[in-house]
Amino acid sequence: MRHTHIWVFLVTACVVCITVVLIVIRIVSWNASGTCWGLPSVCRADEDDAWKMMRAFKYALCDYQIAYGQLPYDRRGPENALYKLRDILRSGGLVEGAWAKDVVFDEEAGRLVSRNIEYANISAVLWDLPPRFVLFAESRRGSRSGRWVCFADESIQFIDDPDCRVGSVYPTQRE
Repeated sequence: MRHTHIWVFLVTACVVCITVVLIVIRIVSWNASGTCWGLPSVCRADEDDAWKMMRAFKYALCDYQIAYGQLPYDRRGPENALYKLRDILRSGGLVEGAWAKDVVFDEEAGRLVSRNIEYANISAVLWDLPPRFVLFAESRRGSRSGRWVCFADESIQFIDDPDCRVGSVYPTQRE
């Protein structure tokens, strides 16, 4: 009888451990898929789409730098610089989902027509920039106070601070 209790305890412990591991794997897979850090029912759909847009542009900028040795730059403005990402975004399957309807390329003018993204448009190499340099950000919209930003260290964060501007270094800790 005493051995039965030990077996029941061991089986229960194994089931609990396996359940915890499966939950952790599920949360990690949610994060990798781009849905609001494993809490899709809590986040608004537009925040999720904005994060996906930021991730797609981050990948495209990194691919562009690998191909051309620097970030896209155009003296005519950031919309023209981001137009250079058109083929990378399309060929990589990065322009998909609900957010993609707002990413329109003007072929004649050679520019990106989007009200959803701001870009620093600097002639630089990504790893020469300070890690907290705001490379690009979601455009400010409506009454929402914060926005998604992408730093030169390739991290994407939701920042609720009006002083966080594209093309500037954002402090790690607010004084």
